[in-house]
Amino acid sequence: MTDIFLPAMMSGKTERDDSTWLRTIVRVNPAAAIAPLQAKLNAISYAFEEERARRFVGMKQEIFLQAARYLAETVTLEPAAAGASNLQGEYRRSLLSLGVLVALVLLIACANVAI
Repeated sequence: MTDIFLPAMMSGKTERDDSTWLRTIVRVNPAAAIAPLQAKLNAISYAFEEERARRFVGMKQEIFLQAARYLAETVTLEPAAAGASNLQGEYRRSLLSLGVLVALVLLIACANVAI
């Protein structure tokens, strides 16, 4: 069941036909076996890349080689206890700035109430 769906157009990489942008986050039951889940995700990923590669007819040879490389890739399942993939690194600075801004607004509000 899909809880969150983001349109692929939210990434600038979708402007190119030879690029893809996917980040899948899965919550796995601790009692579930990982190997069957990984096999299923690999099959889905392969089918997605195979379908995408069909659109490369008439394009440069380099794109066909790139598509073959994508078809050879496999899905890796990693624990995300410390955060999902590189999301922390990408958004840490922005979130810290937002947190400081919120703290300043609250400080100003408390000062106004105290006066």
